[in-house]
Amino acid sequence: MAAGGAAEWIESFRANGIWLAGVVALTATVGSLLYSEMVGFEPCRLCWWQRYFMYPLAVLLLGAAWRKAGGWARILGLYAALIGAGISVQHYWLQRHPELEGGSCSIDVPCSAAYIWRLGFISIPYLAFSAFALIGVLLWIAKPSNS
Repeated sequence: MAAGGAAEWIESFRANGIWLAGVVALTATVGSLLYSEMVGFEPCRLCWWQRYFMYPLAVLLLGAAWRKAGGWARILGLYAALIGAGISVQHYWLQRHPELEGGSCSIDVPCSAAYIWRLGFISIPYLAFSAFALIGVLLWIAKPSNS
């Protein structure tokens, strides 16, 4: 019985993977905008690069899920999530090892600045990596469409 329940959950994630990935991307986009526009955190250069890959994902994935055209969006989304995750890892590494930065990303905002630091390891790049990784997993397991 338990195995059947797990299989149903997995099948549900596969059937709705593009929708779920789009919701994750939209949540990350809204969170990013809230931190910069409402809280006043100024994004560094690597933050902007992560945004360049996350913001279009929200539009791409939700639009593709709505139109049931997930085949091409799934592939594009996987690439964007992979690249965004790589940028997030680099950014997180610079936060953990600021001596390796070799200068500031910009005059005002160094990439090693950690606006939030929870539980000794959770920062904004960590959250971005988590979102990119979750999007990647959801798109990987999503059912391919005929589009």
